[in-house]
Amino acid sequence: MIKHKFYSSQISSKGFTIVELLIVIVVIGILAALVLNALSGAQAKARDAERASDIRVLASQLEVWYQLNGYYPSNAKWIQNEGSGTYSQANAEAWAQTNFPGIDVNALRSPGNASQTITQIVNVSTQLPVSYDKDKYYYSPLNPGGTACSAVGTKCIGFNLYYGTETDQAEHTKASLNNS
Repeated sequence: MIKHKFYSSQISSKGFTIVELLIVIVVIGILAALVLNALSGAQAKARDAERASDIRVLASQLEVWYQLNGYYPSNAKWIQNEGSGTYSQANAEAWAQTNFPGIDVNALRSPGNASQTITQIVNVSTQLPVSYDKDKYYYSPLNPGGTACSAVGTKCIGFNLYYGTETDQAEHTKASLNNS
């Protein structure tokens, strides 16, 4: 009787093959991309919520101003600090802190550009902005009939606050309680 020895050829695998490693790396990359995409959307929504909150705070402070003074501040009163004729960050911040008690100056800065000065963020103009910017807040005081209220000593009867959002790329408006 002849005995045959069958040798089993066993391959010793003590690690992963290069193909297995590449597949794992690709799967991890895809998952990382999905997570980063979801997080960036959540961050944009959070910044939009902060913008809306900032505008509500500013509108509330303007309404308090109206209750105390009987009118809303004109562009010249607020930004040029009682009509000094010059626009500066120091004038605008000092006026806001003096006349809006308890306001956080950061509420006047868009969350996308918190390091920018109030001069750049509170872009007060006598005309409505042609295009809105998510990194700026716009204040437009109004005369009766909805015209711009900008002269020193003018008692404005309303206002509109404008801001842009990232998620829907849209412009939003917050009007004063007295807008007719």
